[in-house]
Amino acid sequence: MLACSLACSLACWGCGAAPGPGVELLHRADDAAARLEDLLLTPYRARHPGLQVVQHNVALSQAEYRRLLLTATADDALPDVFQLDDVDVPALVDRGEALDLAPYLSRVGVDLARYNPEVLAVFRRGAALYALPRGYTPVMVAYNRDLLDRAAVAYPPDDWTWDDFLRTAQQLTRDRDGDGRVDQWGVAFDRRPAFWLSWIWAGGGDVLCADGRRASGCLDAPATIAALRWYRDLVTRWGVAPPPHDQGTAGVEIARLFAAGRVAFMTVGHDAVRELRAAVAAGRLRVGFAPIPHRAGVPPATVLWAWGYAVPARALRRR
Repeated sequence: MLACSLACSLACWGCGAAPGPGVELLHRADDAAARLEDLLLTPYRARHPGLQVVQHNVALSQAEYRRLLLTATADDALPDVFQLDDVDVPALVDRGEALDLAPYLSRVGVDLARYNPEVLAVFRRGAALYALPRGYTPVMVAYNRDLLDRAAVAYPPDDWTWDDFLRTAQQLTRDRDGDGRVDQWGVAFDRRPAFWLSWIWAGGGDVLCADGRRASGCLDAPATIAALRWYRDLVTRWGVAPPPHDQGTAGVEIARLFAAGRVAFMTVGHDAVRELRAAVAAGRLRVGFAPIPHRAGVPPATVLWAWGYAVPARALRRR
């Protein structure tokens, strides 16, 4: 994916002046992810020894990264290739800041059949394609197998409803030390939009309407309001979830509670894999995964979040 994006960037250079000696790449990642990216670049660099690829990684939140991109577009300072998150596609594409890569794909031998069509659709607008997928994550429910085994609770099936989920979460919410306070919860309440939105869609609600340009009539629709209330009630009514953490630290704190056996279920994407894998490898945790449960009568659906590599539209005029 990365090599294809770099090749598209170089193909764009061919439409203008001769390229310089290097390509700059920007992506949102911590140091560990940046090291992995460097490993992925190794074979590409070996095939193109005369081309310097310089990667810049920024460990920013998604909102901070968006501000960085928008500031860079205003200054014509976007690098040659940059990470484009799914939620930023409208902001960059509607402003004309991302290049349509479709005309260059055959030139560099990119076969779109290699990509998941659902993920490609995130970056499409009609026949145009504004990024090549770098990765994606389904949103799932992770469960602590040890807690379920200890309570003689069956593992969740592939098709389960909110009623099934709530009943199980109530069975797993306990006062383990007998001091009158709950110290094991059925589920973690996650305030981060990427995670609670999955529950809204599983309840038949939505944020934007089909045209993608308005929320009125969808975000305030009865199904959406009912789903939001149900999700809130996990804390306020049924008491199966601890008080929510700050959005900035929620991912780390929830993962710690889960790994420590204090929470039976949590909503996860790829960001939790590193913590979970370490706990599993150390023998501290046995984990399983299940789809997000859905409201009875609403078809189940798996939410995908994706990110890709894009090329600035102004690249045609730079080189």
